[in-house]
Amino acid sequence: MRQILYLSTMLFGAIAAMGWYHVNTEIAQAVQLQGDSDKLIGRMAIDLAHTHLLIEESLAGDSGINRSEIQESLASLEKDMDAIDAGISVHAETMGPDIAAIRKQLNRFIGLAVHRLEHPSISMPGSPIDEQFDELFQVLLEKQHRLEGKLNVLTSEHLQKFQRLQALIAILFFVFVAVVLVILSRYNRKLSQAIDESRLSEKRSRISEASLARAQQIAHIGNWDWDIKADTLVWSDEIYRIFGMKPQQFEPSYKAFLMAVHPDDRNKLEEAVQLAVTGNKPYNINHRIVLPNGKIRFVHEQGEIEFGDDGDPERMIGTVQDITERYMVEQEIEKLFGAIKQAGEIIVITDHMGVIEYVNPAFTRITGYTSGEAIGKNPSILKSDLQDPSYYQEMWETISRGNIWKGTLIDRKKDGSYFPVMMTVSPVKNDQGVITHYISVQQDMSEHQLLEEQLRQSQKMEALGTLVGGIAHDFNNMLAGVLGNTYLIRSRRKKGQDFDDLLDAIDEYGNSAADMIKQMLTFARNDSIELKPLNLSQVMHETCKLVRSGIPESIACSFKISDDTLKVMGDVTQIQNLLLNLANNARDAVADVEQPVIEVSLQRFDADQDFMLKYPQAGHEAYARIAVRDNGSGINPEHIKRIFDPFFTTKGVNKGTGLGLSMVYGAIQRHDGIIDVDSVSGEFTEFNIYLPLTETLIETSSAGADILIDSKGQTILLADDEPALRDVHAKLLADLGFQVIQADDGLSAVELFEANREDISLAILDVVMPNLSGVEAALRINEIAPELPIIFVTGYDLNEALSSTELPKKYLALQKPFTVNQLAEKMRLAMTA
Repeated sequence: MRQILYLSTMLFGAIAAMGWYHVNTEIAQAVQLQGDSDKLIGRMAIDLAHTHLLIEESLAGDSGINRSEIQESLASLEKDMDAIDAGISVHAETMGPDIAAIRKQLNRFIGLAVHRLEHPSISMPGSPIDEQFDELFQVLLEKQHRLEGKLNVLTSEHLQKFQRLQALIAILFFVFVAVVLVILSRYNRKLSQAIDESRLSEKRSRISEASLARAQQIAHIGNWDWDIKADTLVWSDEIYRIFGMKPQQFEPSYKAFLMAVHPDDRNKLEEAVQLAVTGNKPYNINHRIVLPNGKIRFVHEQGEIEFGDDGDPERMIGTVQDITERYMVEQEIEKLFGAIKQAGEIIVITDHMGVIEYVNPAFTRITGYTSGEAIGKNPSILKSDLQDPSYYQEMWETISRGNIWKGTLIDRKKDGSYFPVMMTVSPVKNDQGVITHYISVQQDMSEHQLLEEQLRQSQKMEALGTLVGGIAHDFNNMLAGVLGNTYLIRSRRKKGQDFDDLLDAIDEYGNSAADMIKQMLTFARNDSIELKPLNLSQVMHETCKLVRSGIPESIACSFKISDDTLKVMGDVTQIQNLLLNLANNARDAVADVEQPVIEVSLQRFDADQDFMLKYPQAGHEAYARIAVRDNGSGINPEHIKRIFDPFFTTKGVNKGTGLGLSMVYGAIQRHDGIIDVDSVSGEFTEFNIYLPLTETLIETSSAGADILIDSKGQTILLADDEPALRDVHAKLLADLGFQVIQADDGLSAVELFEANREDISLAILDVVMPNLSGVEAALRINEIAPELPIIFVTGYDLNEALSSTELPKKYLALQKPFTVNQLAEKMRLAMTA
């Protein structure tokens, strides 16, 4: 019996020991599984956060990040997933869907990471792809966290079951404690080791959570979890920071969250949530939030719904990102872009090679080119070829050095018409100082140019009005001289005396009158400004006659004009205008002086060091200096700096427009000149104008004292509607040996030419005639005889009179009045051409 009992006891003890051993082994394996799983999941979380940060820093421009390091990190993630899958195979049936979901999200994460690395230009931090990447990162971390939670629950349940069995077996084989203790101690060591590893895994998990929190802080992204049925809301630490709250300040519910949303955005947000919950629509929205301190932030939210087995929504998880800075930048960019689109000036943006990347609507409106026609082309599509190529070369060299270029030029529209622009080209540099783009702003100066021409013409007319009295005085003197000499000629002829000297005097008076008329016509001409080489000394001699005519004889005038040939690039009308304006100002300044004096001089001036220091813009060594000085009232010191401002005047009401000196200043600027004023109040004022000298040759016309022409009895068609003048010119031509056919208008001239076409060798036509003008008559005659030479004569300004868009192919022009020699020279040129 004892033996049976002993054997039974031994057998029971053996069975109990085996059961005890099996239970403890299961416990150890469960703990080991939990530790291994936590370690694997923690390692994967660390690798995931590490990979995310590496990619973000690499795309943000950290040159220390090696792409191969990122590839190794991505490969480690796949290995981590395989290890997790294999490590918890005992729970494959329960955990299989979660593992598959994580693996699917991980594959998307890796694929998107590789895509971002391959397309950095469209996936920089802050881009839509970056936002999608961050969202996937958050979702993956959330699913790992949930997997870890489920695994802990399963492991805990296994441990509880095994521990109950262990307690039961312990009671049954209490008698075998000694033997069991030996076995238990062996496995307790393993259990202790597993617990240590579990604690290590927990520590790693805490590190992973810290890394996740740090990553969220860097990206300004927080994650949230809303239990829809219980209406409980869980926020990550970063969301509290974004909303400016502490956990104790926030009631974890959807309603409390809604109260933090800006009142004007609540309806929009509630509609988006409702569509997501009831219609399973994507939840993706930007809205404003109001912080406890009253400040407003802009956030971006996105999330997804999880449904229960019954199909009802149970849970909604998502992320929120602070986009305030990005939103403000986008608003500034939108304002800037709106300003560019609405600007009245042409705005063109090119790359560093000058290829157009953007044009604003004003470009299309002004030039006629659409954006599609301009983008991809060079701005040279607007090139008019009216500027010298060196002009564009200097512009390109300036902006290529990183400097701003400013200037004026003539552009050409799509239809071929020209328009003036004021242009500024500014280089755009990146953070490394390398030029990446150029921005060109062009202002259409057509209206400005028209206004300027009108003002210039107005100033000329104002000056002409001032000259009328003086010119009438001079003309009366000339007419008196002519009439007096005519009387003396008749008197001497009766007495049989010589009167050639009287005829010479009449010629001189006539030529003087003709010169004065020509000067006035030139001055009043409404031409565009044309700089060409001219002898300034000669221009000044002629202009001073006009100046003298406009100044009362009670004012002493002194003209000291150098006899040297001082050549400048200038416009005669502009120079005459500025000199008359300065003379008129001087005349007004000396109005109340007892002994008024105005001095005008022209001398050569060689720039010295003092001059260069005073005027840094001076780029020439030799100048022609025009000085206008008066002993009048002078200019107050506080007014000197403003005298060239438009509409500024110190004269009384209705005594000045304030535009005279402004026009003078503008004219000098166009001549690349310098103007200086020196004045002492109550004593004098002196204006000095410096125009750079040039070596360019001046075009001259040949004019001999007596032009000989062989008439050979040829016939001339002469048309003029002034009978007396036509008769004089006919007698002159007859005196030269020509036959003359006279017409009193353009229509008669055409009829007479048709009747005598075989005999007529030259036509001399007045430009302005009734019935048919001289130009129209010449065009009709040209249709009959294209090779017939034609000379136009007119008492008007030649440029104005012959401004017709259509003129004969071969013609010469002559200004009335003209001398016999001038007429003979034109005829010789016309008939020998």
